[in-house]
Amino acid sequence: MVRMALWIALVWLPTVAWGEPSAKIAADARDEILEQLHGDAGVAGVIVTLRASKSYTAARDAATKSKWNDSQQLKTLQREVKALQKGVLAKLSDAEFGLEHQYENLPGFAGNVTAEGFEKLLGLPEVVHIHPDWIIEPHTSQGLPLMNALDVRAEHDGGGMSIAICDTGIDYNHPQLGGGGFPNAKVLGGYDFGESDADPFPNTAASNAHGTSCAGLAAGDIATAGDYVGGVAPGARLYALKISHPPSNSATGSAMVAAWDWCLTHQNDDPNNPIMVISTSFGGGRYTSACDWALPLMTTAADNAVAAGMTLFVSSGNNNYTNAMGWPACISNAISVGAVYDTSVGGVGFGVCSDSSTAPDQVTCYSNSASFLDILAPSHFAYTTDVSGSQGYSSGGFTSSFGGTSAACPYSAGAAASLQSAAL
Repeated sequence: MVRMALWIALVWLPTVAWGEPSAKIAADARDEILEQLHGDAGVAGVIVTLRASKSYTAARDAATKSKWNDSQQLKTLQREVKALQKGVLAKLSDAEFGLEHQYENLPGFAGNVTAEGFEKLLGLPEVVHIHPDWIIEPHTSQGLPLMNALDVRAEHDGGGMSIAICDTGIDYNHPQLGGGGFPNAKVLGGYDFGESDADPFPNTAASNAHGTSCAGLAAGDIATAGDYVGGVAPGARLYALKISHPPSNSATGSAMVAAWDWCLTHQNDDPNNPIMVISTSFGGGRYTSACDWALPLMTTAADNAVAAGMTLFVSSGNNNYTNAMGWPACISNAISVGAVYDTSVGGVGFGVCSDSSTAPDQVTCYSNSASFLDILAPSHFAYTTDVSGSQGYSSGGFTSSFGGTSAACPYSAGAAASLQSAAL
């Protein structure tokens, strides 16, 4: 079950110092931030977009024209980004703003603001958009035969490229995911944006195996024994971008922005296996049309990734919406992925809906759908990798019940890697 966890309460606190919302912040977003500021902590999580300078715009245009492959142009852009950020952050004291994410290629940053800092941000002409930092959550028999993936991967297995898994981290000690140490031959790199450290290993929170299961569906190595048949693109490499944080398995929108932005900077860390696909099985909210306006920095991060040649997949969500999907799947440059059954599993029920009967290629009742949904992929009862021991879904290093649009997304990511490897 997936939802967008919003902090706003249905109580208006009259002791606010601000008048009508400006163009840089919507009324509901302002109210949400004010509710947080009046809470016990006295701070609110915000994502801030800055006004683009002429020099930044020129640098970004040059980087886009080169498809983000010119390292010198990328460094020039990053210098301009830092200059924009520095100019605004210098006007905020440590007591007014605590920095969480300072983006490398995007004109903005995220952190925790006090009431005084929020008022100051609203008044700065360099700030063009302020948004509360959302809390987002994961969208939780093999589907490879239904996708014809077994035949394709025999010739094109994703070799020569990497898939970035933006999720709860990857158990890189798993035999099918490198087999020990970080980085290794399968998991080439990554970062933990949920806890701001260099180790993207899953934490001990509930469902911490989510990212490991996604990684196994996309690009896990083929096992020599047992029921696991490997990922859709077993020859592809992986990058583990952990966006979740303890004690839950949820994440912030700002961490997801940071992960997508990281992919641009580190796309060619291994030039023999560049990041060409991004898989994100997190999200929330309800959007009935394209949502590029919702969070400008995330939309820009998506635009940058696509301009660099990356294919971006996002799960549509598991809320049983028939005319809407979650963010960031609703971003125009993201490929939204809904879910179908890979075989008949009889009648099944979920918290939001039920299917009295099931069949291969039947859309699952929970899968968010809309006229602008892009593709469908297998999801239910996927057999995939799991964090070993008590921290996983089961105890044996594999799970037979992973599902939801969370599974459909890495299935699609693996298929894209196989197709792109065929073009090498």
